[in-house]
Amino acid sequence: MSPENTPPADSTSLQIGGLGLALEFNDHRLQALFERRYADFIPAGVIHLRASVEIETITSRVNLQDMPLDFQESSLVCNVPDCRLRIDAGQRRAELYLRCAQPLVQLEYFLRLVYALLAYEQDGLLLHASGIVRRGLALAFFGYSGSGKSTIARFSDQNAVLNDDLLLLLPQGGKWVAHATPFWNPGIQHKVVGSAPLAGLLRLVQDSQVYLERLHEPLAVAELFACLPVVSADPDRSAGLLQRCQAILGAVPAYRLHFLPDDTFWKVIDAEF
Repeated sequence: MSPENTPPADSTSLQIGGLGLALEFNDHRLQALFERRYADFIPAGVIHLRASVEIETITSRVNLQDMPLDFQESSLVCNVPDCRLRIDAGQRRAELYLRCAQPLVQLEYFLRLVYALLAYEQDGLLLHASGIVRRGLALAFFGYSGSGKSTIARFSDQNAVLNDDLLLLLPQGGKWVAHATPFWNPGIQHKVVGSAPLAGLLRLVQDSQVYLERLHEPLAVAELFACLPVVSADPDRSAGLLQRCQAILGAVPAYRLHFLPDDTFWKVIDAEF
């Protein structure tokens, strides 16, 4: 199925790294909130996937992140009381029905799911990483929750920050390019909407010393794979993900960055890149 040139009427489009998502809402108030929240990522562009969103606001502790998500063939699905979800990136269709207390918060998690699958279908990856542009090149500081991605972003105030949690990586012209996403943690400054060629991958390790440790490919592939949300849980996509990790590591070097909670890590990085 080919991408569409324009979003459907009465929908709102989201553009992340050139990957377009058209959303059709049942609630105009939620649509207005969405458009304000993601205003920097709503330009016109090609549509790669269409999603219908129906959310009922109720007093509830329902959290989409806690829902049982399963892969059925090419689709990610959930079908339980108060939640119906299906994302089929191959067919470029998705739907969400949810009854919850925080519609915008739950919608953002849905968007993360959609873009993880959409990135895979477009030969890219969504990576748990803080993306920093320095001297025109992007560095991806990746790791699990709590590894220090937001700390790296906070101590990078002389640089452009693409994101402090999720980074979109896409192949382009024989290189890999890091793209900003709107999936931020609160309080991060110097945010930009843009992209830059990827120069390196840095696995974060909080330590009492600051230094770089080169990661050789087998271990680097494992470290990278472990930080790919959503798609890494699908057995049918695992082989493709591993090949994609190998392709990225064939293009840019990977290191463990041992660091302190200050900006001294930039000195060792600048000596290497």
